[in-house]
Parts: sequence; C-alpha cells; structure tokens
Amino acid sequence: MILFITKIIIFKMVFKLYTLNVNNSTLLGGLLDFLIRDKPDLVCLQEVCQLTEELDTLVSRYGYRAVSSLMDNNLGIATVYRDSLPVLEVLPLEPGRLQLIRLQGDLNILNLYAPSGNNNIQQRNIFYGETVLRNLRLRGNLPILIGDFNCVLDRSDTMENFNAKKCAPLADLINLFSYSDALRVLHPRKLGMWTFSRPGISASRLDRVYLPDSLRDQL
Repeated sequence: MILFITKIIIFKMVFKLYTLNVNNSTLLGGLLDFLIRDKPDLVCLQEVCQLTEELDTLVSRYGYRAVSSLMDNNLGIATVYRDSLPVLEVLPLEPGRLQLIRLQGDLNILNLYAPSGNNNIQQRNIFYGETVLRNLRLRGNLPILIGDFNCVLDRSDTMENFNAKKCAPLADLINLFSYSDALRVLHPRKLGMWTFSRPGISASRLDRVYLPDSLRDQL
C-alpha cells in the first residue's frame, strides 16, 4: 500500500497540516505511528471506513480527536486533530466528500475527496463546478483547500495522460478565488519529485493544498 502526504506549516500558529489517503485501510495505513512520530496538529484523511466513534477511540489515547463523514458505501473522509487545538466545529458539507473545519482565529479548512477515475469525470466536474463552488461562495473567509483532488491542473503534476486527468472546473475555481498551490509557492522550480503512483496507474500528484491569498505569505 502506498500512502501520500502533503505537509504545510503556517508559521503564525506554528501549525502543521497534513493530508493522507488511507486507501480504505482498517489499520488507517499506519496513521497511529504517524501521529506519534510526526506529531501533526491536524490531519485530513480520505478513503476512510471508520465511523466517528471508532476513529475517535483509536486516536484519543495519543491526544487527538477525530470526526468522520461517510458516504452510503461506508467510505469517506475524516479529520483528526490535537485535542488542544482550538477547533470550533467540524461540519459535513457533503457526506464523505467535504468537511469544513472551523478554528478560533477565523481559520477555516476544507477537507475534500473528489470522485475518482475516468468513469467519474462528469461527477468530478459537478463536484468542483457546483458543490465546492457553492460552498466557497457561502464563506466570507475562504478556507484552505486540502485533500485528494483526483485530478491535476498542470502537466508537471502527471507523468502521462494530462488531458484525461485535467479538470477545467477546478482550474476555474482556483482562478476565481485566487488560490495558490502551496507546494508550488515553496518549490516553484522543482518538478516531479512529489508525484506518486498506485499499482497500474501512472504517477500523478493528486493530494494537494491550496491557500487563499490571505494565508499565502504565512506559508
């Protein structure tokens, strides 16, 4: 099993924010060891199969809390955060697909898990062009976007089949709200080192973090 992590530090809060696709693992792909070793402040998970009570019990012994949101197929997303972190609420905006995490200090984070695969291109376009767009328009304070985007916006983010993997509605959304790709801000000239591959699938950087203008300079 291959797990993928994106890391961002917001210095104003000395804040470590990670995203991790656990690939429907009942063992959460080594998440517990990861919490002990890296001590992140908040982790956004995708392809989770645990309900909130089970997941919260698993992480609570390490000083964390957890809230999950599953789809009808019992797969979805979850947010794991330090129990000392000033989290106001974790809202399921779209079951299994979108979670809004609200923290004190007007910091909002949107954990997302987009429909995947060539068979779900239309659903993915609707997800970005309607569902995510609608929720961002309702937010006066734009959230950090983080998670498994299941598409790419730049040719450098995939080894092949860019035209099949690109997503125009996501590109429009990123441009409309002036979001910045956190990894491109930190490493604008380094290409390819962040790609990954699943068995039988060409390497692509699907797990990303996008920052609103208000947070770009704090990266």
